[in-house]
Parts: sequence; structure tokens; C-alpha cells
Amino acid sequence: MCKKQNCITEKGYRRKMTFKVWTVYFILLLSGCSALSIQQCSSGQQYVYEQTTAHLSCGQCSDKIQWFVRGNNDQGKKYVGECVKVTCNVEDNSAFRLAADTRSKPYISVLDIINIQRGDPLHVSCTCYRFYTRYLHTGYRLEASALCKLITVPISIVHGSCSVQLSGWKVFGVCTVQWLDGEIDPTCKWSLKDKSGARDLPDLQGPTTSDQRGSTRYNTRNCTFEVDMPVDDGDYTYTVTVPFHPEDRFSKTLYIVQPDEPKHNCPEMVLEGTSINCTCYTSKIGNPPAHIAWSESNNEHLNVENIGRGGSGAFFTCKLLWGVISKETVYTVRVTNGPSGTDIRSTTTTSGDSTEIMLVCTAIDVYPSAVFVWNITCDNITDSTNTSTCTFTTASEEAEMIVECTASNSVFENVSLSAIYVVHISGNKQSHDILIISGISAAVVIVIGAVIFVCIIKKWRVFSKRRTPTPVVHYTAPSGDLYTIAGTTIRNHGDNENIAICETIENRLSRTERIGCDEARSQPHKTDEIRKPLKPKRNPKPIRTEVTSANVTELSADSCVDVYHDLSWTTS
Repeated sequence: MCKKQNCITEKGYRRKMTFKVWTVYFILLLSGCSALSIQQCSSGQQYVYEQTTAHLSCGQCSDKIQWFVRGNNDQGKKYVGECVKVTCNVEDNSAFRLAADTRSKPYISVLDIINIQRGDPLHVSCTCYRFYTRYLHTGYRLEASALCKLITVPISIVHGSCSVQLSGWKVFGVCTVQWLDGEIDPTCKWSLKDKSGARDLPDLQGPTTSDQRGSTRYNTRNCTFEVDMPVDDGDYTYTVTVPFHPEDRFSKTLYIVQPDEPKHNCPEMVLEGTSINCTCYTSKIGNPPAHIAWSESNNEHLNVENIGRGGSGAFFTCKLLWGVISKETVYTVRVTNGPSGTDIRSTTTTSGDSTEIMLVCTAIDVYPSAVFVWNITCDNITDSTNTSTCTFTTASEEAEMIVECTASNSVFENVSLSAIYVVHISGNKQSHDILIISGISAAVVIVIGAVIFVCIIKKWRVFSKRRTPTPVVHYTAPSGDLYTIAGTTIRNHGDNENIAICETIENRLSRTERIGCDEARSQPHKTDEIRKPLKPKRNPKPIRTEVTSANVTELSADSCVDVYHDLSWTTS
């Protein structure tokens, strides 16, 4: 228990302390004072290259920031310059640059150390000062400081000299390093990191060359590597580093994608006489891109003009090359042809009152097969490679039925030929095997009719000769030859008599020849009759002769043979 007066005093003290804490908090908040640091030196040090510009950023501070530098052997620090809000001043603008970055509140001061050298100050510090007013006095009070140690590296990678690239399914890397003459002879190192981990790569150290830069001499060297291209999908990061400077490095990542299988869009079948025009390709070309082409042409396009049947069975290879991987697919040419013609044949089977008709349609010279279409309704259709059999039954008495069969190539259905066949039906009896393309039947009918007509005419002439015997009159020419001319009147010898007429000609040798006489044929050794020549007259008169009758064999007109008259003559 406390006395009443003491309790009141303790409570008042607590209230005063609480008020002071909040007052200090608000003052700090309004002044913008916070933890000060040099952003590039989070670990208290930074590696820098010789003859480069070092960039350092100090903040945050609300009022004034001052910069100082000190060498390793210097006892005190050297003033560089300061920034008050947006206004900055520097003592030596040939070696330093100052700027204020006011994009944030409080702001940041940026210091550039130009063309840093090994002998330049290596310790850099920045200090934040807060502006204050007290009892009519104003000034800056130190709030915080930050330090950074710069480490000048004797070896470095030459900027822009490094590269990693793919060529000929190999990965090549090169990088140039430099160092001060007289220092230790350094080496560089290449490494690879992928999904399986990191590992060093065998590298090559090139020859050393020297370069004089003002009063300082530098040495340079190329560091290279060469390995096979990876073939598994994934990211592959290639990195080069140098000793004494672990933060100085160069890296490049290659993304490797394996391509898909090669394909082609060539037709499965090619119509005879046409061309092949197709492409060798892959749906995923890969990264780096694969090389894909036809082996026969070393080109991704295949073009074969006017392919013939002899080209069937030829093959072409679509090949993909990607690194150490080689894939290929083969295209075999298959040539289709026909049909060159279509033919229909029929077979008829009669059973009772019905007739079964079987029509066979044949596609001529077709490959690989034919597709058939009939224009009639068949009870049953049986197809094979190049034939189609249509069977149907009919009991009707139709005059004729026109059947059309169309045969198309099974691959190229627009290549087709048709045949038309006419089926004649008389009751249940069918006349068939009549093709529209033939006119032979009509010609046969005409020939038969002509033969019958000729036979009738010849038979009429035979009977006419029986009724009208022909008289013959002989004339004597001035030369003494005897000529015989048939007359128009002679006595009738009857219907059943045979007439023999023989022509007698007396030549200048007074020899008589009989032509067409049976007696001459039956008596070849009979002496020819010698006639005395007539004396020539100025106006000779005809001398009539007697015609002896002979038998003329009567021939039937139905025999349709030529009728020859056997004639014999009797001179007066």
C-alpha cells in the first residue's frame, strides 16, 4: 500500500514518460530518419573492375548526405561532396559525380567514382545529417553513417567479349579475360548447369596477348569450350567465371527441344500419267531447328512428273537430322491405272415360267480394283477385283431391257468407263449377246435377203428360157469368117425339152470350133467339121441355119446355183 500522495506522484511520472516516447516517435517520423545503407554493399564490400566507373547509392535521408573516401594507407578520410535535398555539390568533378534521386521520400544520393584505379581510395562512407532548430539556433546534427569497401579486382571479363552459340550440332563458348601485367597468371572456367545439376566443362586457355593502356599494361586471353549439343528437352545454362572475382561472370541459357518424327504428305496411290508433288516435314521442328529433306534430292519438296507403271514400287526417303539423332520415313510409290474398257457378258437359265439372267461386267486393265454401278435392280450382286455379277429373274414379256454397267477405279472414282447391253425377251425366251457397239446382226440380215432375191431372179430367168427358144442366124463376112447372131423367133420345143445350142465359128483356117457343147466334151477325138468358105459379096444376105433341138437339163430354182446352158449348133 502506498500513501495517497506518493501514488499520485507515481501516476504522474508514468504519464509524462508516455508523452515523451510518443513525442520522440512523431519527431523521428516527421524527420524521415531511418536506417542508412549503401545499397551496393549489403555485405560491406563490393568488387569493382579497374578502369571502370563504380556506382554507389546512399539513403534514405531527409536533409543532408555527405560522402567521404579513404585509401588503405590514409589516416583520415577525404571529403567528396554533399547533397541537400535536390542540390548536390562535388569537390572534384573529374573523379566524382553526385546526384539526388528524389523519386522516394526521404531521398537517395548517388555517387559515381569515375575510372577507378587500383591506387584510388577503396573505403567509401556516407553520412546523413538532420536539420534542427533550437533556441533560435539552426544547424545539422549527425543521424547515421554507412561504410562500403571497394575491392579492385586484378582480373576481369572484357565486356561484350563472351558468347555461347550452337553450330553444327555443337555448343561453342568463348570469353576474353584481362588482368594487370605482373600479376599472377589467371585462368577462366566454364561450367554447365541443367536439370541434373552443375558440372565443369573442359575448357581451353588461349594464348596471352598484351595491351598498353596509358601507363598501365594489361594482358588478355580467350577462354573457350566445345561440347556436343544436348539432346534432352530442357534449359542448359553455360557460365564462365574467373578467379579473384567470383561476381564477375557471364552466363547464357539454351533451351533445347527435340523434334518430332518426320512425315510426308505424298499420295498413297498415283494415277498413271499424273505427277507426284509432296513435302517432307515434321509437326515440331525442334530447337535448334532440325534439318529435314528427301535423301534423293536434299530438298524438302519431291516432284516426279508423268509417273508411269514402271515407277510403281520406287521409294523415296524423308530424313530428319538433329544432332546425333537421325530419323527417317520411306514413301513407296504405288501407281494405279484403268479401267481401259468395260465389257458385259450374259448367261440365261430358264426354269418353268421364269428366266434367270446373269450379267457379268468386267473392267479391263484396272488396278488395284474397280467399283461397279448397275442401272438396274439386281436380285444379287457379287463383286470381285475387276468383275461384278448381277443376277435377276424375270417372268414378264418385255420387248427389251437396256442395261448399263459403269466401272470406276477404286482409288480415283472420277476415272470410269461404261458399257451398254440390250437384253431381248420374247415370252420366256431371251435373245442376248447383242451389244450396241456392233452392227453385225443387221448386216447379216441384209446379206441373207439379197441372196434370196438373187435366187428368185435366176429361177425366173430359167423358166423364161424354156418358153422362148432363141433362133440363130449365120452371116458370112467379107473376110470369109462365119459369124452367128441369135435371133428372136424359133419354134417352141415344149416345156420339158432340153435345148442344146452350139456356136460355130469358121475362122480363116476354115476350122469350126464348138463352144459349150456336150458332144464336144463327150467326143474329144472327133474331127472338126471342115466348111468351105463363102465367097464374099458386096451386099451379102444372111444365110439361115437350122437349129437342132437338144435336151436342156431343168434345174430347181431352190438350189440357188447358177444355170449354164449346154448348146449345140447345126450348120445349114
